[in-house]
Amino acid sequence: MVRIELLFGGKWWLPNMAAVGGIGVPRKSRILMGLSRVILLIALDGDASVADLMSLVNGMIHWDVLFTRSVQDWELESISSFMDILYSTPVQGAREDKLSWGNSGSKVFTVKCFYRYLSSPSSRFFPWKVVWKSKIPPRAAFFSWTAALGKILTIDNLKKRGLILVDWCCLCKESGESPDHLLLHRKVARELWELERARAEEERKQNLMEYREFLESCDYIKADSQWRKLQDRLEADERCARLDKIDRLDVFLEYIRDLEREEEERKKIQKEELRKMERKNRDEFRKLMEEHVTAGTLTAKTHWRDYCMKVKDLPTYLAVASNTSGSTAKELFQDVLEELEKQVTKLTLSL
Repeated sequence: MVRIELLFGGKWWLPNMAAVGGIGVPRKSRILMGLSRVILLIALDGDASVADLMSLVNGMIHWDVLFTRSVQDWELESISSFMDILYSTPVQGAREDKLSWGNSGSKVFTVKCFYRYLSSPSSRFFPWKVVWKSKIPPRAAFFSWTAALGKILTIDNLKKRGLILVDWCCLCKESGESPDHLLLHRKVARELWELERARAEEERKQNLMEYREFLESCDYIKADSQWRKLQDRLEADERCARLDKIDRLDVFLEYIRDLEREEEERKKIQKEELRKMERKNRDEFRKLMEEHVTAGTLTAKTHWRDYCMKVKDLPTYLAVASNTSGSTAKELFQDVLEELEKQVTKLTLSL
């Protein structure tokens, strides 16, 4: 088959990671297919090219993969495996992106190797569990099996058996009848597939919404909760079983991010409320000292220890003493004392 070799200018996060952004590791692509989607969720730039993330330092290759957040402990193994594969892959200098033929040793396309590829038995894995383990009537399962193998009795298959027939679809009256045309490409078939795809997508969205509501109802999930510790407990619910594991993980991570934002906002509000309360405590203590100055209880010669003994049991002093930031009660007292000393000095000079 034709392979696109995406090298230094190629996209890093390919849908199936067949070539890891173009450095070519076909034997490891199955491992990367499982790892890349998890890593892509937290990648800083999903459209980065290989040249953006790879650099040469003193002749040594360095991969600079950035993430949007800190790595969770349950993600460490996946990222470690991912980076091990990258650093174990040889890179043969900077080259341009190109198309290559992947079914011959020389990677050169020839009619002979193309014919061998087309005539060789298909090595694709047949999804027998989807066909034979589904809860459908045996007759429907048998039809699905023959359709998947392309063996249903359409005109092109009957002609292969020596029957002389007109190669014409009697349903759409537009082209020849084949399994692909009958079940996939015919106008009515395409409309049915589109309806089924839309129905499946709507059902998936509904399942995602219900699973999110389920997570919101779990009071044991906090902003610092970890998937691997809650996985068994969450998957016991039927709403979890309706989704693929990667969808469950996506919804969980999104919910955790929302909880983190809510927690940050709550802490911000609490911090602002605390700041206002402490400022109010300081203002009330200043007002108390002003009253004592007016009454003659607090003068420029008053010592803090003597004044503290007088006010230590008052609610105003206890409130300002409980502040965790800003000026302390003693510092506020010293400010008032300095102001009184200035007034005394000014009065003395005027006399």
